[in-house]
Amino acid sequence: MKKTIHWIITLALFISVFAGGASSVNAEGGAASELPFSDISKHWAKDMILQAYDKGFVEGFEDGTFRPDDVVQADQFIAMILRSYSVTKNEKTEFDPSWLAALEKDRPGFAYFIKNAVSTTKFNFKNASSGYWATPYVNFLFDSYVISNTDLVFPKNHSLFQKQIKRDAASYLLGAWFAKVEGKYDTMYQDYVLSKSGIKDINNFSPYTDWYRATVLISGLMNGYPDGKFYPQRYVTRAEALTMVLRLKDTALRKPFQPSLNGLNYTTNNGKIYLYNDKYALDMYNKMVDLAKKHVTKGHVNLFGGDAIEVFSSKDSFDKFVYFTEIGQFHLRPEDELSAFVNRDGTKKLGFSYPVTSIFKTSNDYLNALYELLAGNGKGKELRKKVEAYIVETAQKDFSFNGKNFTYREVGKRFEVTLKY
Repeated sequence: MKKTIHWIITLALFISVFAGGASSVNAEGGAASELPFSDISKHWAKDMILQAYDKGFVEGFEDGTFRPDDVVQADQFIAMILRSYSVTKNEKTEFDPSWLAALEKDRPGFAYFIKNAVSTTKFNFKNASSGYWATPYVNFLFDSYVISNTDLVFPKNHSLFQKQIKRDAASYLLGAWFAKVEGKYDTMYQDYVLSKSGIKDINNFSPYTDWYRATVLISGLMNGYPDGKFYPQRYVTRAEALTMVLRLKDTALRKPFQPSLNGLNYTTNNGKIYLYNDKYALDMYNKMVDLAKKHVTKGHVNLFGGDAIEVFSSKDSFDKFVYFTEIGQFHLRPEDELSAFVNRDGTKKLGFSYPVTSIFKTSNDYLNALYELLAGNGKGKELRKKVEAYIVETAQKDFSFNGKNFTYREVGKRFEVTLKY
């Protein structure tokens, strides 16, 4: 009798488990009981939501829902952005050390401000214990100089961050953060992208929120809709917000807008495109770059944007120059030896400059090559002799040489030689 009862109970348990498992399988073939939220199984952003949840920068509500179509507030959006760069270990949440290390290499100034803000404010990714919950997150954007206290879109007024956010304001916050982490795009290229985007309402942004609209398009953080509109005045949902933030962290998820460059004069440096108004300027820039690579064999050559070629005595000297520049300690910067430049904006000027104290330790051959490039016809040495005579005599001089128009001048403790073509 006992064996019979035991068998009946076991069978009942088996049927119960089997039935329960069958009822938990949804139409998509996934187990609904395995999802962390009860309302995302058929949502377009389900996979994105799960990624964001697994990474720990979004949470659900007490009733077990995520509410993906609820509109986000600016403060919630900021918290998502910051949390996406965090890791939690032994119940301690902090900025991902590997990300900070990479940032310190690529964007040393921003890494400095991040670490300084964490140190001075004890920022630890926790909500405020009293008062306004998002105070630590919002203040951190100001403390790390992502936005300023007098920002025209989001000044330091907590009430503004408690409002629901529209797509134009979201693009502004995304772009401001992106510019600090990955750098800005060339202004001329941004204007070109906007002109070729085909987005019908690209000019419908609220005042000042349009600063980064090209940035989010070029980077692929945000896109237009199939009907050809961006909808800058449309509110952003929780699902849309986390999708944008995931794209910040994962370049594979981005959908960059890349217009055709056919017929344009441009160069590419560190993955960014720089446009030129005329072909002569581009040709001269390329020649300056080639000459630097040929003649500077011991110093360090830095290609700054698409405008300048800078020579430093060493890589260490250059790294210190970048670091102190980005943190605003200009008086501590090592000086370059020589800098060649080309105006890309159609003003038709190019040349070079160097500190009055420069001894051209690694760049004298490059300087001679630049004089020859500007003078032409083997007259580089003659042009250098002429300019160095002006250095002794005067602070500025417009002159003609070999049928070309030049200007020599002393500006900010630098000597500058410019060819106007």
